[in-house]
Amino acid sequence: MINKDLALRYSFWPAGGHAPQIDNEPFYDVSFAPSMEVPEWTVHRLTQGRAIKLFNRDGSLREDKGFNSFCANPRIPSSPAASAYAGSGYDIGHMVPAEAMMFDKAALLSTFYTSNACPQTPALNRGPWKALESKCFKAAATGMELVIIDGPIFGKESKRLPSGIAIPDAFFKVIAAPDTKRVDCYIMPNTESPDSDITHHYVSLAKVATQTGLSFHGLRDYEDCAFLLERGSKSLDSPV
Repeated sequence: MINKDLALRYSFWPAGGHAPQIDNEPFYDVSFAPSMEVPEWTVHRLTQGRAIKLFNRDGSLREDKGFNSFCANPRIPSSPAASAYAGSGYDIGHMVPAEAMMFDKAALLSTFYTSNACPQTPALNRGPWKALESKCFKAAATGMELVIIDGPIFGKESKRLPSGIAIPDAFFKVIAAPDTKRVDCYIMPNTESPDSDITHHYVSLAKVATQTGLSFHGLRDYEDCAFLLERGSKSLDSPV
């Protein structure tokens, strides 16, 4: 398992705080916040060998028809049932996307634990957030190795679903390229009408750290590189 090694190597827990309890899934790590009933952050690795789709979203072979099915994580008692989202108007939004784990059945099914999900507006989940996930997948398919850290951002008085699940004000995604030590970061508001242009959501790593309180100590030597995914694996040395 490389997961906990990834989390320790990039050490992005709160600055000055203790390392959180990490739940190791087959190919990603998650830090779950019981008081909020959502993950604090997730981390996974994308490579060219993993940027393939062998299974549908439910784990059936690609030639079969798949379906979505979230459930509580059996190792995290405080993770909610999927029914806790029913009638809320919010999607059960993946943090580690299902698309990134379609190379392995167990890994794929583990993305459907609610410990890997947050309430997202349909406009965000099916719009720019999904588009950014797809860009990561396509970049990995061209040969870019990526380490992706993402999660929710909360304000001082965040709202909750009737079931008690906290509703994030926004989401962050930190996309690191270890081979070149460059990082591409985004913050997207969890609104009904998010800007569909992904480039408008680009921010610096320092901005993400300020908004989340996370240290990202393992990325201290990385250089901000706007729109890294647009450059592709063959043009990383071009001027920023």
